Amino acid sequence: MTVLPDPKSLLSVAGDALVGARVLARSGMVNPVLPRADLLRLAARAPFKAPNVGSAVLLHAALRPTAVAVIDDEGSLSWDGLRERVQRLANALLEVAAPGDAVAFLLRNGRENIECYAACGLAGLSAVPVNTWSSKPDVEHIVSTQKPAVVVADREFADALDATTATVWWVGEDGEYERALAAADNTPPAAKGGGRIVTHTSGTTGKPKGAERNAGGLRGMVSLVGFLEKVPLHRDDVFYLAPPLFHQFAQGMMIVGLILGTTLVVRRKFDAEDFLQNATVTNAT
Repeated sequence: MTVLPDPKSLLSVAGDALVGARVLARSGMVNPVLPRADLLRLAARAPFKAPNVGSAVLLHAALRPTAVAVIDDEGSLSWDGLRERVQRLANALLEVAAPGDAVAFLLRNGRENIECYAACGLAGLSAVPVNTWSSKPDVEHIVSTQKPAVVVADREFADALDATTATVWWVGEDGEYERALAAADNTPPAAKGGGRIVTHTSGTTGKPKGAERNAGGLRGMVSLVGFLEKVPLHRDDVFYLAPPLFHQFAQGMMIVGLILGTTLVVRRKFDAEDFLQNATVTNAT
């Protein structure tokens, strides 16, 4: 016998859906747009992809390609510029890693840090941000236990990685990171994608311990809607991410910003005077 759903349950679900739609519209995430070839291609691929922050980058690049996505010590980067770099990085990583593998990054705040999170999402790789305040033994422990296919790192951390046998892509004009991007395809990767992030404890009570979590999917969207219902953020906002991006709070706000389509301001090192000046000039949230 067919069991019909409870009318009260249906009304509750419908009510939640209406609240969610209202919240997303208020945030600027839901806007009427004319169908275009690039948007139709994204829509056609969506059922075969796992939601992730990399997909959000592709969407905002299609909707607002010239809008500013990131401001860092190197200058500003548009959504289309971020899309290209994220796509190239995802394809470069898939040349040396398989979906599900780990990619570690030991980086100061900057575009490369954001690119690593987004590219890992597009490629279906586990993003492993490493605490830049970690001791050399702790860095070695994380690399040895996570076994990343690649470590992306700033050159200032060369000493912490001098004993690793893992492949290291150094960031900088003459580094392996930019060379890998330049040689990679500027097309969406064929991988299904995903949003797994492994964050480690600081190691104050022993060796750093990794905690894995997902940063996408339906549950993540429900959580985002609940957050936006309480905190009325908008895609035209500017986020100044002062904490280091290996920290869960900064990660969370970065992910919210990427999904919303806000401008993210990141600096290699926190400076109170720079923070106040940028917060005033950019009207940062």
